[in-house]
Amino acid sequence: MDATILHQGARAFEAQGFASFRYDQYSWRKDSRNLVDSTVDLLAGDLDQVVAYFRKRKFQKIIVIGHSLGAWIILKSPMKGFDGVVFWDGSYKLNKIYRKRFVPGVGCVQKWGIDIAFGKKWIDEAQAFTKPELSLRGIKCPIKLIYSAGPGGGGILDGAKAYYREANSPKSLTILKTADHNFCNDGVVEKLTTTTIAWLRRYFK
Repeated sequence: MDATILHQGARAFEAQGFASFRYDQYSWRKDSRNLVDSTVDLLAGDLDQVVAYFRKRKFQKIIVIGHSLGAWIILKSPMKGFDGVVFWDGSYKLNKIYRKRFVPGVGCVQKWGIDIAFGKKWIDEAQAFTKPELSLRGIKCPIKLIYSAGPGGGGILDGAKAYYREANSPKSLTILKTADHNFCNDGVVEKLTTTTIAWLRRYFK
């Protein structure tokens, strides 16, 4: 799990005294899940296992961060055994997007710079998950929402507002005006991590 924001974010958190753990929800590696065979519910169960693993090892506070589709996985967590939630440009409504490029025998092929295939079960879940913001009502812990509004970003600002509206307090929303969806443009990763760390210090330090 070496995407720029995740790798640099982990290093920034550790430098400020916050231990971090990253894992692949899906990847090309031998023992990883294949995205086309995965479902949101399946990956949400994986998240619960990760949280339970660290809970058994006496970690007192566990905060989960979800970028993009990671937000849905947090929302669908059956156990919700975490103490804080952060969305980094978390996905919102995808039910209308997925059906547009369905390839029989393959799944839904999305052209997001590279071709990404989602399986039918994932698509069916997305069709049913029409108001993901309502799932926030079941999360009873501090939540921080950080969203992009720059080139290549800003496509889910309606989702950011909907999530903020439905989230329980304490809650906070920050819009990074120059950020793209992956927070890769100049100086944005630093803004993302410092904003997240300031929120972590407020509630968990």
